[in-house]
Amino acid sequence: MPIPAKIRLALTLRYLATGDSYKSLHYLFKVSTPAISQIIPEVCKAINSVLKDQIKLPQTPAEWLSIEEGFRRKFPRCVGAIDGKHIDVRYAASAPPTGVRERTQNNIFVHPEWQSLVVPPPYSGPYKVLGRKEKYFKILIEGKESTVSIDRLKSAFLLNST
Repeated sequence: MPIPAKIRLALTLRYLATGDSYKSLHYLFKVSTPAISQIIPEVCKAINSVLKDQIKLPQTPAEWLSIEEGFRRKFPRCVGAIDGKHIDVRYAASAPPTGVRERTQNNIFVHPEWQSLVVPPPYSGPYKVLGRKEKYFKILIEGKESTVSIDRLKSAFLLNST
């Protein structure tokens, strides 16, 4: 049975907004991982072809670096936003991993507890890590110690301010 366009778009937007793994998307949308690996590139190409006149992508490395410079202070490694929404960009192979299970992070982002099936909200933070346990972290949010499940966390890699 073909996967409806509405599901294909929701799945792709979820992936672009959160960077969720294909396996995670499989459980959320009940679509096979091999199908997801085909759907996301197809939908991205379709979005790009429809919106090509509205979205201008940089053509040179210098243009990419110029855009990244504008985001660097608040969103390190971010190279773009649409309608003011932060877009998660996958790290290059040489960049640090994004999971929090390494147990070495001093700062993390927190995903809100509620979720939309189409486009979830961005993570908030970064917040200072105070302590780590197997299933949760203790973090400092607005001056208060909070306990947050690791399922809602994403590592924050901050540039040194010096």
